Amino acid sequence: MNPTGLAGLGEVFLFADSVLSWNRWAVELATIGGPINPMRYPQLLPSILSLPYVFMSDTWIQFFSYAICLLFPTCIILTCLTIFDKYPLSSFLAVAILFLWPIQKFVHYSGYADIPVTTIGFMAAAAVIWGYQESDSVKRKCLILAAIFLGGSGALKQAGLLLLVCFPLIIWEFQSLKFQDSKLKINTILKLIFLVLFFTLPWNIYNIYLIDIGENFSNIQYVTEDIHSGRSLFERFIAANKKHPGLLIFTILAAPGLWVAQNRSISFFGILFSLVWMVYFSYDAKNFYLAIPFLGFSIGLSFQKLILDKYNILR
Repeated sequence: MNPTGLAGLGEVFLFADSVLSWNRWAVELATIGGPINPMRYPQLLPSILSLPYVFMSDTWIQFFSYAICLLFPTCIILTCLTIFDKYPLSSFLAVAILFLWPIQKFVHYSGYADIPVTTIGFMAAAAVIWGYQESDSVKRKCLILAAIFLGGSGALKQAGLLLLVCFPLIIWEFQSLKFQDSKLKINTILKLIFLVLFFTLPWNIYNIYLIDIGENFSNIQYVTEDIHSGRSLFERFIAANKKHPGLLIFTILAAPGLWVAQNRSISFFGILFSLVWMVYFSYDAKNFYLAIPFLGFSIGLSFQKLILDKYNILR
């Protein structure tokens, strides 16, 4: 199958949640102005998918909305190509692991939010990586881009909110930024925080209000506890690794990245999300997609910095 997703052109939404949730919410946004029972799910993706329906004044033609979803797998590869010049091995491994992991499922799951949140989340990481060794002005621009992408990932799916845990670490990694005026440094940090909150807070506050007045409901209890049928966190961890033994190996291989300066936030998120997935969301493999490019890039960058560069191999 074409990894860029072009093989899916001309198809429509066919699979479970893409039909019953994401595209349904897009149709409702286009026709009645808002989704019915969106639970805790952010609505940025349905809002984007609803645009072709609004422009055409027709919700039966799904070609254009479905085609939007097919752009995201391509964007992951293009993001890796963008930073390939600086980090060739890391970029190669990030893409290679995507192929080792059945990337064709990225097309299979078009219409789900897992692929878009993976794409936007990794673009945030790429912005951080790109700016690390650049001038202060470029670093500031890269931080702003990362803040926009981080906020966007949180507006695509709840899993993207976990990326926000890395944001303080990202700012700390860039602490070498020098400002002639200390007020400028504070203003820059405040702008970054504003950008992240601008994308993530409005929907979450509105959603809490809807749940409070009984016009929506939360599924957090079900997806984190009830679906596991009473199994303990340790039992879930064991079951997840029995079903997907390669995940723990990738997670362990990414751990040395915590000792590579420009890789700390990327490695930290890959490891954190892997562990969270194993004990809470392992009932569905596609929930793990967000960690894949982070783990792949972290493994490559760790190997490059800790072994190849240190011992002048391949130079």
